[in-house]
Formats: sequence, C-alpha cells, structure tokens
Amino acid sequence: EKEPRKESRSCHMDDVVHSLFKVLQKSLIDQVLSFILTKQRDYACYKEFGCFSPENRMALEIGGPVSPEEASVRFYFYSRLSPLGTLVTATNWSNVLHRRFVKHRKALKIVIHGFKESRNTRQVVNLTSTLLQHTRSNVIVVDWQYAARFPYYATAAANSPLVGAELSVLLQSMYNKSSLWPKSVHLIGFSLGAHAAGFCGRHFENATKQKMGRITGLDPAGLLFENPNASLSSADAEYVDVIHTNGGNMNELEFGRKDPMGHVDFYPNGGSYQLGCTAALSDISCSHNRAWWYFIEALQSTCSFKSIPCENGWNYYPTCLMNTGVKPVQMGSRKIIPNLNGSYYLKTNAKPPYCIEEERFPR
Repeated sequence: EKEPRKESRSCHMDDVVHSLFKVLQKSLIDQVLSFILTKQRDYACYKEFGCFSPENRMALEIGGPVSPEEASVRFYFYSRLSPLGTLVTATNWSNVLHRRFVKHRKALKIVIHGFKESRNTRQVVNLTSTLLQHTRSNVIVVDWQYAARFPYYATAAANSPLVGAELSVLLQSMYNKSSLWPKSVHLIGFSLGAHAAGFCGRHFENATKQKMGRITGLDPAGLLFENPNASLSSADAEYVDVIHTNGGNMNELEFGRKDPMGHVDFYPNGGSYQLGCTAALSDISCSHNRAWWYFIEALQSTCSFKSIPCENGWNYYPTCLMNTGVKPVQMGSRKIIPNLNGSYYLKTNAKPPYCIEEERFPR
C-alpha cells in the first residue's frame, strides 16, 4: 500500500522540477530578449542602396543595418555547367550572367540563408543542388554569413533589409541591361532570409515598378518581425507561399512567425512543432530547420505533400479531412498555383521521407 504514495510523491517532484525549469527558462529568455530588443544603431542611407527606415518598410524598429562594407554580402552563381559556384561581383556579373543565364533564358532561383548560416551550410548546399537537378533553372546563392553571425541575432535581423537591397540592386542591373524577366525570378529564403527576400521584393518594385515572380518563405523568423510592416508579406511578389514549421512565441523557443503572411500559408503538423523533433537542447532548431527539408523533398519527390484548408485550424484537421469536396493543394509546388489564397494544413512523417503517400500530383 506504500508504493502508490511513493509513486505519487515522485510524480509531484517531477512536476515541481519541471515547473522550476520553466520559470528559470522564461527568466533567462526574458533577459536575452531584453538585450536583443535594445536599439542597435541609427537608421542610415547608403548611396547605391538607398535609405533604411521603418517609414519606407526597409528597416526594423530596433535600428538600421551596418554598412555594406561591414556586411560583406556575396553572390554566387550556379548552373549545371558551373555547379561549384562563381562569385558574382559588380565588375564581372555581366560576363558571367550574360553568358550563362540570359543566353539560355532560364528561370532564376535565388537562395537566401538565415541566421548563423552560409552558402556552405548543409541545407543550402542540398537545396542548391536539388534546384539544379530538378528544375530548369540557374541559381544564385546569397551569402551574408558575416552579417548574420552568431550570437548577434538582433544585428543580423537589422541587417536583413540591406541584404535584400543589395540583391535588388544586382537584379535591377540585370533587368536594365540584360533583359531579366522579373516574373521568372523565384526567391527562396529561410528564417531571416525569408524577410530579406521580402525586402528585396519591395526595394525592386520601388525602383522598377515591377514585382518579382515568387517568394517562398521557409519558416520566416518571428522575433523582431512581429510588425507586419517589416515582415515578409503577400505584397512583396506576384506570388508568396510560406511554410510554417516552428511558429509561435520565443518564450516557448518557437523561432518562426506563425501569422499568415503570404498568398498561401502552409502549416505542416500545425506549424509549431514537427514530428520527430525532441525537447533536447541539441534538438532546439529541429522544427525550425525542418522547413528546409520539406521544401527540398517536395522538389525531389513525386509525393504530393497534400494539404487542405481548415477554417478552424489544426485542431479540427481530422474533421476537415472528412470533407470530400475539398481540393487538396501541394505544399512546395514547383509551379505557382493561380488564384490560390488562405491557410492550408497537412500531416507529415516523423522522419524522411516526410511526405505521406496518399495522393500524387502530376509534375
């Protein structure tokens, strides 16, 4: 008869320890957020790239970016003939891109990494090679590793408008001198890179009165982008699709922004936590990074990543599945889906292949 009481005391102690851990975690996060949210630097104008301020939707409320020299943003061009990448600069871009891009009139995919990443990060390398192999496109990878260094998240976030503006200026030059077709441009950004893509889109439109064809946001960062005027939005390209995998509150270590921000927003497994990810500290960015892998698999696989609308959200997903009149939509589609709007939900597997084999869409 004594054993149940021991078990009860043990469970109570576990609850106490867990509650204490949550209090300490919140205290630590609050201290970190207090530091991050302090003003970084003044807003500024740079001759070639324009002015950066919240008024023109080209800056965050915490301040402006570092100088272009300090940011040291680099652009690398990839094609099937140049799979290792060629550095594109202000002096050589015309030769590189005219010879390999304009001549063949291929679509252009642009990959923008996130915080503490670079062009050599595994996900970036994998996506670049997948795009070359599975789409008729050339690829530019934006490497802004020096402006996105760990642990300076606030500085990296404040630098994202500059990254977008520098990319926009390169694309404007291609548009003005090499007959770039803006609608053939597809920007793919992860976390902070998703917002950099948004800044690029609005900067380009302000200069040319033309919209980019498509922006895909892979779990756009939440912290410091709560204001819709700063974050990626459906106004930034002709078609904006967003995959949310770790959206929510930074106090819960959810790194993405969960609010809908595209023409179409996808919420695999509800959009906050992904199956197969654990609560271990070593797994802290698992759900956030999963957006990369879902998109990569969608390009590689014939499986559909079938998603459906569900008016009342993820909790009602099983009920929504019973609605036979709903037409499923493919998350991570290679093509723009015309006249599509709203939020879509789907379930995935806990490990690769993540797509659940239910229905296949034609490629």
